[in-house]
Amino acid sequence: MLREVEGRIKADLEDRGLEAEGDTAKVLVKHLAATKILLEFEQIHNLIFGTQIFLLKKLNEVGGQGKNREYVIAHFEQVKELFKSNFVQWSFDQYMAFLLTRLLVTVDRDTYHITNLGVEYLTWMARTGRSENQPL
Repeated sequence: MLREVEGRIKADLEDRGLEAEGDTAKVLVKHLAATKILLEFEQIHNLIFGTQIFLLKKLNEVGGQGKNREYVIAHFEQVKELFKSNFVQWSFDQYMAFLLTRLLVTVDRDTYHITNLGVEYLTWMARTGRSENQPL
């Protein structure tokens, strides 16, 4: 993941006609990429629901196999039941939108998979001691 972000930063520098190959540039690009990833994780963690973290962990348990749409909908229905007053107006698509737009989860033929970013986010949470017990 770090290499992917570094690649995007280097491409941006090159598009702007700036140097991206010297020793100093390489170190700065690596540090900027790491900082961008950490910032993304902090932002995600400030916005994600605890039930979405739970879903990410379930998807992580099955790796490349993923979970079918019915499983994920059943999870959402349980969430709606547990938090009736908070989710009364929410649809399944609204609930999943955060995970999909933040690229933590992807869908392939009605099967939901955790992405590399999602796995890295869970790893970051464990390494930094971040709580899974987010609201909702």
